[in-house]
Amino acid sequence: MSSQSVRQLPMSSNSADQHLMLVVDDDPVFSSQISFFARPQFNVMQYTNPDQIDPIALYRAELIVLDLQMPGHDGIEFLKSLSLVCPHKPVLIISGSDIQVVRMAERVAELLGMTHVRAAQKPVSLSQFRNIVSVMPASPQKDPANIAVSGGKLWSLGDDGKSAVGDRQSRYKPQLDIKTFDVLGLEALPPWTSLIDDIQKAEQAGKDLVSPEIGLDFSLSAIEAVLVDCDAITRDTARHYRFSVSVSSETLASGNFVKTLVEMVGRLKIPANRLVICFAAPLADATSSREVMASMARLKLHGFQLSLRNVSSLLVEEAKSVAEVLDEVVIDSVLLRSLTTSLISRGSVENILRVAGGAGIRVVADGVDDERTLSWLRQLGEPIVQGRLFAHPMNSIELRAWLQQQFRH
Repeated sequence: MSSQSVRQLPMSSNSADQHLMLVVDDDPVFSSQISFFARPQFNVMQYTNPDQIDPIALYRAELIVLDLQMPGHDGIEFLKSLSLVCPHKPVLIISGSDIQVVRMAERVAELLGMTHVRAAQKPVSLSQFRNIVSVMPASPQKDPANIAVSGGKLWSLGDDGKSAVGDRQSRYKPQLDIKTFDVLGLEALPPWTSLIDDIQKAEQAGKDLVSPEIGLDFSLSAIEAVLVDCDAITRDTARHYRFSVSVSSETLASGNFVKTLVEMVGRLKIPANRLVICFAAPLADATSSREVMASMARLKLHGFQLSLRNVSSLLVEEAKSVAEVLDEVVIDSVLLRSLTTSLISRGSVENILRVAGGAGIRVVADGVDDERTLSWLRQLGEPIVQGRLFAHPMNSIELRAWLQQQFRH
């Protein structure tokens, strides 16, 4: 970052600027209304989008009132940036979006590490606004003083001038050859994995939990973080592993997903065939969607691998229906938990291994947590295995140390 593009914040603030509130909303009428509600407790500064925010004002503000949807700007993206540099900054999300989206945005902020976030749906009354503000902290906890603004994004600068992202890292589960225990791949668990899981479950229930834009944004952010780790792990270990990351069917259907992903791997110089895009079964609605199938075809055309998760015996036929584009299926962990005690589960796993093997699709057994389960899998067909028997989910630093230890053995 050049000195011309970065504005450094001062180490101290002026007491005259205490009780400063920022309103970030493109609706001037709403901003004026909130400003009226906030006085005389707060001095108010209004911005129509996050890029306009003065970094000194951002640092000194005791409360930020934030809209989610502004022309050309995304409130969620701002929250992601803010969480890296000011995770304790009180934020009140007030949006005209659907109430489920507003509540999900609040949860997203919490998953990102924001400690003082509340959310409400427009319109809000004077009493509602003041009741919410009254239970929020009067002043923020101490945030980093070395905050900078560059290219419309927020950065927390370390002593070496590099951006610091705290401890909100992706975690990884190794995937091993069942015979040799060689590491073949790594499944990524981004910090907001539970959010992606909730989106997938909601889709399966026929509900729109979040807007497509929010789901797409988080999936792409997760993938970019994984690709950065992928590059670092490759350089440290001189090994080329597959990296798996989950997306929702709705994200997969987005017209921008494949285009952005192709640009991303090109920019980071990561071969597309090292990235496995995972999506969850059931496929009842997804397979009938032309957008999803078109995205699958485009992903394969560009060299990406595709994986169908949560496969059970009842879904083998569905897996066969998209076998021409699938590289992998992941056995439902529920089946593995009962593998040692249930003949039905053993029959289901054996059937999956037989059908997938016949179609040239590799099989991953996720949730191998004990020796008995491993022993049964060896008898039934020898899939790729992952689970706590081999390693707990690890961040990239822990993973690199673990991999180095495996090499020594």
